[in-house]
Amino acid sequence: MQARQLLIPGILCLLLGMLLPSNKLYHQIVGVFLWGPGLVLLWRYRKEAGHFSGCVMLYAALGFLLWSALSATWSSAGDELRRAKYLLLIALSLWTFMLLGGLPERVWLRLLAGAAALMGVVASYAWVNTYLVQGMPWSFRIAAGGQLDHSILAAQVFGVFMLMFYNLMPQRRLAQCGWLLVICGFAAYLLFAQSKGIWLAMLVSICLTPLWRREPFYRVMAALSVLAVVVSYLFAPDVLTQRGMSYRPELFEQGLQLYLSGNKWLGLGLGEHYLLSVQSLGAEFDHPHNLFLNILIQVGAVGFVLWCLMWGCVALTAWQFRRLKLGSVVMAVWVFASVAFLSDGFYVWDKPRDIWFITWIPLGLALVLWRLGKTSEQPLQ
Repeated sequence: MQARQLLIPGILCLLLGMLLPSNKLYHQIVGVFLWGPGLVLLWRYRKEAGHFSGCVMLYAALGFLLWSALSATWSSAGDELRRAKYLLLIALSLWTFMLLGGLPERVWLRLLAGAAALMGVVASYAWVNTYLVQGMPWSFRIAAGGQLDHSILAAQVFGVFMLMFYNLMPQRRLAQCGWLLVICGFAAYLLFAQSKGIWLAMLVSICLTPLWRREPFYRVMAALSVLAVVVSYLFAPDVLTQRGMSYRPELFEQGLQLYLSGNKWLGLGLGEHYLLSVQSLGAEFDHPHNLFLNILIQVGAVGFVLWCLMWGCVALTAWQFRRLKLGSVVMAVWVFASVAFLSDGFYVWDKPRDIWFITWIPLGLALVLWRLGKTSEQPLQ
């Protein structure tokens, strides 16, 4: 067995660690099984970096991390060493994905499918426990508990795993039955999470899936999804209009004004604390509920351009290698995340947590895909 395969348990820990009761335990396990081995193998497999010599996506990601570290010098938040450590851990995590990019695609597909199936079981259990065992009213907003106790952020995580699994439909009929049950469990959870931002992100991704998955099933599901939205709007409009826009437009306006009032190129600096006031609500928020805008505020136009370059390269890589099953997974998650960014998500410079599933983990998978695609243009089944 190649030494790099020792990182596979670490990747599983990264994917499934959100099921642990605390983020401290999550980070400790990832440190032991992923970061530690990744650091040990850094010198031994240093030549692996040569496979990514033409990868603009990687250069943009490293540029974004370096610029973010530099921006901490003009932030008044302090604690620069801790923030630098987090950035290094992000880079180290990406390195482990690069190392495992040399494995056959089938290994990654089994790993992702297994992790997604387990998360689907957890989502199903959370739904059954909440509404059938505890007897909570149907209007109650579901949460899974532990690190997944925030309804919207947990829905982001489950949404990512649902799309991974959705794009990995098995070939055998019996397996398809189990696959469909897991998908239904995910769907039930996301429906009762009652987040219109997540619903929209999921709808867009499912409707676009036929562009990279040619099977008739995906076209049927796209049509049924649109039909479900139309029927809901006609017969139960309150489901789609409840809580309005949740003050997102006001927060966006306040955040944009804050950005324009400062140094547009440099931003406030990494970790700088700020507050946005929503007068109609009489409350203050520490982020604009828009990831793109928060990046602009924190690290300025320079950091924002680097982020957009990196994120755009993820999409280009996924589209270029969409015939690979991993390519379809990355493409679906990228679309979901890009829409979800517009209403939620804010601080990407942290240790592993929910935001990683719509930022750094898709980037890591795109690096794997880039390596696989350059190795062979044909799917590795």
